[in-house]
Amino acid sequence: MSASNTGWRAALPSVVGVHLGLGHGTGWIANEHGLVVTNLHVVGFHASVELRLGDGASHRGRVVYADLRNDIAFVAPRAPLGPAPLAIGDARALAHGDEVVAIGHPLGLASSVTRGVVSAPSRKVQGVEHIQTDAALNPGNSGGPLVDLEGRVVGVNTRVATGQNLGFAIPTHAFAEALARFDVPLDEARRHEPDYRCVTCESHIVPGDLRCRACGRTIDATGERVLDDDYKRWITAERGCARLVQAIGYVPEQVRVRRGVWRVRQGEAIVWIAIDPDGRFVSFNATIARVPERAVEPLLRFLLTANDWSTGPCRVGIRGELVTVSFAEPTTFLNEREVAGGLALLIRLADELQGLLVSRFGCSVPEPGAEFDLFA
Repeated sequence: MSASNTGWRAALPSVVGVHLGLGHGTGWIANEHGLVVTNLHVVGFHASVELRLGDGASHRGRVVYADLRNDIAFVAPRAPLGPAPLAIGDARALAHGDEVVAIGHPLGLASSVTRGVVSAPSRKVQGVEHIQTDAALNPGNSGGPLVDLEGRVVGVNTRVATGQNLGFAIPTHAFAEALARFDVPLDEARRHEPDYRCVTCESHIVPGDLRCRACGRTIDATGERVLDDDYKRWITAERGCARLVQAIGYVPEQVRVRRGVWRVRQGEAIVWIAIDPDGRFVSFNATIARVPERAVEPLLRFLLTANDWSTGPCRVGIRGELVTVSFAEPTTFLNEREVAGGLALLIRLADELQGLLVSRFGCSVPEPGAEFDLFA
């Protein structure tokens, strides 16, 4: 590979992780003052986020600009992060078949790189101009730069069509004017308050409202942007689950791992709340034990009869090497009171069964984070 085809490598240090609670995305340093560009849905309506460099250094940043229509946000750190800003390229000069590189932190894996080609240099998606590529994107890539082979940013990765080899990025010219206004020292940039505007009527909207007060459009600034026919159902399901998480005593954004997935601790149980891919059901899953390496047959016989007990909506099962207790509810008519009752039962069963499986069947308690494999 010639040197001219590897200029994008110099961009890697300037790509940062953007963290909010357990959720994460990507951003990149966009000017000499240290301003970071990311997706609005990565930061949501929060005032500050954590920025992490490739070496693990962590810095706090303030959200100073928000564009709901283009899904763009600017974050001003307290001080320059150190790496040089990325050069801005001309997205209008892209042509079909041009090679591009997507850089990001998918699933928390820093500085991951995927190459692809431009499938369409200008594609309208839900009324907004995007660059369409076949570069593989995953949750966490959102907000990362799409660069040409010289390392110049031509877009911001924002949307994924799951399983279709389709990725979409907002072209740099869509926010170039706003970026020019923020070419100021960080102290000055940090004095700005983001102005949230409805994507339909351009009226000022209030963070936390479900709908625009002027036109009634649903307000969405959270969740990985996935392109499918069930997007509206996904938004409805996410809002219902967020209310449920709040009802059991948690701040949804602080325990959200990524789009449609939350992780909470109830007693000794780690409970994952996850919306299924088509948005029709939400599952509640507690991982309680790891299957022993030997003498597995008695455990399997026990588990075959475990669901004959009074387990209500909960079911005991095995996923890989992990024993789980879980139940699922349809998202269409999510009843928070009923689900809270099912969740209380799940937690009680998880506590009781964990002690039994460890003491009688030689199971071990899963190490912290082992249950993440079920949702990675």
